[in-house]
Amino acid sequence: MRVISVANQKGGCGKTTTAVNLAACLAAKGRRTLLVDLDSQGHSTLALGVEHEGLGASMYEVLARTRALDEAILSVGEHLDLAPAEVRLSAIEQRLAGVEGREHRLAEALCSLGSSRCQYVIVDCPPSLGLLTFNALVASPELIVPIEGSFFSLHGLGKLMETVELVQEHTGHDIEVRALATIYDRRTRLAREVIEEVREHFGERCFHTVIHRTVRLREAAGFGQSILDYRPASIGAEDYMSLASEVLLAEAKLDSKRLFEAFEQVLLPEIEGDRVRFLYEDGDARHVQVAGTFNDWRPQPCEKASGRWESRLTLPAGTYQYRFVVDGRWVADPRNPVRVADAFGGHNSVFEIT
Repeated sequence: MRVISVANQKGGCGKTTTAVNLAACLAAKGRRTLLVDLDSQGHSTLALGVEHEGLGASMYEVLARTRALDEAILSVGEHLDLAPAEVRLSAIEQRLAGVEGREHRLAEALCSLGSSRCQYVIVDCPPSLGLLTFNALVASPELIVPIEGSFFSLHGLGKLMETVELVQEHTGHDIEVRALATIYDRRTRLAREVIEEVREHFGERCFHTVIHRTVRLREAAGFGQSILDYRPASIGAEDYMSLASEVLLAEAKLDSKRLFEAFEQVLLPEIEGDRVRFLYEDGDARHVQVAGTFNDWRPQPCEKASGRWESRLTLPAGTYQYRFVVDGRWVADPRNPVRVADAFGGHNSVFEIT
């Protein structure tokens, strides 16, 4: 079980959007995923179409130990579960005041599940550094920090890092912190400067994926859906699928022997000798093309069959970058986790013929 918290004490940085859609994309890639809403506002709960009224149990009861975590979990999609939250969670700090070991309540609850129930746990933290965030960090070997493209988003980041160091000293376990650029508008110089500063500070600990500013992500939350359910062919869906792919790549670091198992359903294009088969699945698309370094980025048509678009090419050995052009919009291959940043703030998919 991999437990990943999503935290930033600054509101409006895409924290909940990231937690919800990363969880949905991991589930779409076949991983049994649990989204834990640890924010008393319950925005992750609402974003997945679950109303606060009538909840049988929530994270308040779980942390108060009046209900087991398994009793609070709701199934909200294929491979995707939710541990919901509502306003009573704001009283948990007072409820547990002076209680010994209160910062370990979430970790202990997750241990009761085991990896047979879920492979990934994504924790949506509140926009504060109180007991709930401390619980999340104690339970999480990994932390994603969403940072939007303004200098205000960098303010207070030092406090979060101090809290992470405190947790590491207190628990003795390391927390891998990675930064994620969110709500990015590449048209503004300020946003570009902030990303450059973040990448300079975090180095390799900054995700290559950038989450672009798009109204579709806000609309999806308003309709109580993940971006994959609301607009699967949107830029937002492409960005979060790319983020999920980067997260999955870390599985190889955990066990290199599982690398190809981890991507048995997502490694495309298919390569047999010097023959390459590009495949794009979208039955609603009207026109799909493929372009890349192998054809000087001149789009060439794909043929449609049974809701799939495909193109077959014979290419010499080498490493190639490519993208699909779907109804005039350039998108990276959602099934290929191997990507590199392009010059325009997006990503190109990559494959190699040996």
